[in-house]
Parts: sequence; C-alpha cells; structure tokens
Amino acid sequence: MTEPIAILIGGVPGAGKTTLAIKLANELGIKEVIDTDNIRQVMRIYDKNPILHSVTHDCWKFFGEKTDENSIQGFTAHTELLHEAIIEILRYNLRRNTSIIIEGVHVTPDLLEKIDFAVSYFHISVSDENEHLQRLQAKKCCGVCWQQNFSVIRKTQDWLVSECLNRKIPVIENKSVDAVIADIIPHVHNVNRLRLCQG
Repeated sequence: MTEPIAILIGGVPGAGKTTLAIKLANELGIKEVIDTDNIRQVMRIYDKNPILHSVTHDCWKFFGEKTDENSIQGFTAHTELLHEAIIEILRYNLRRNTSIIIEGVHVTPDLLEKIDFAVSYFHISVSDENEHLQRLQAKKCCGVCWQQNFSVIRKTQDWLVSECLNRKIPVIENKSVDAVIADIIPHVHNVNRLRLCQG
C-alpha cells in the first residue's frame, strides 16, 4: 500500500484487542502498533488528575455509588482524557507517511467525531459472558480490580456496542482472530481507496 493507513481498534478489557492488533499489523505490514495504556502511562508522569491515575472500570467511584449511570460517566471521563493525544499520534504518523494501529479501551465512538481525516475504526466485543471472564482471568496484569468491577466492564461493553451501532461503526464479535481479520481487511482497503479518491 502506498498511502499510510490509520486503524483504530476499541473494546473493553479482555476483548482481545492487543492480540488482534498485532496479528493485523503483521498481515498488513504495519510496523507501528500502540496500546492506549502506554499513552496513559506517559501522561501520568505530568498529569496528576486522579481519574487518569485510575482505570476505566473503577472511575465510577469519582461520581458516587456503583450505578450504571456513574459507571458510564466514569468511563467517559477517563477515556476522554486521552483523545487529544491519540489524535496527535495519528496525525504525526500520517505526516510521516507511516501506517499505524492504535488499540485500547480509550478508543471510543465519540473519538471518531473529533477526527477530520480518514481512519478505519473497529469495535471488538465478546458477547459470551463466560468467555469474556476466561479472557480476563488469563490477563495476568489485571490484578483484582477487574474482578471487583466485572459487571461494570460488561455494562460498559453493552453501552459501547449501542453507541457504535448508532454511529454505524463496525462491531465485530471476537470468536476467532483469523475470522475477525478477514472481516476487517476489506473495510481497511475500502477506507484507503476512498482516501485516495478524495485526494
């Protein structure tokens, strides 16, 4: 591909975003893959906002009890803090004519509304609750916080899927990485062709 590609992959913890992003990058020959958790970690050095120093699924605590409304409010308050940085990284790589994949829980449907250039956006979901639980149990880095807030993660996924569908953003069920990649690649090529036509 002669034109650089920008791909965004969103989804809640345990959806399989990182595994998918790495394999997709290999398929497309993309060398830049960034996890939004790494962006957040750098931002924490200079930004002492307590919401930023928490994780998306326990930010409800800044807004009161663990209700559905507070869970979503906490989630959006946290993810929005990274949007400006994500957009700037995308712009920087496209200016360098470098394709990039950014994946992470901070890639949310409202982020797309802030971007004025061509990107491919995909939301990954795991509808089966038991499968989702097993995926999280396999993530050694998650500690106990997700266990205490698994219901929040599930509710957040439902809300994100609804938001994506309202915006006509592709929602892909992650039953098999190879199957997901087969679904994604045609969309990526279509966005890139549109970008070339628009000049």
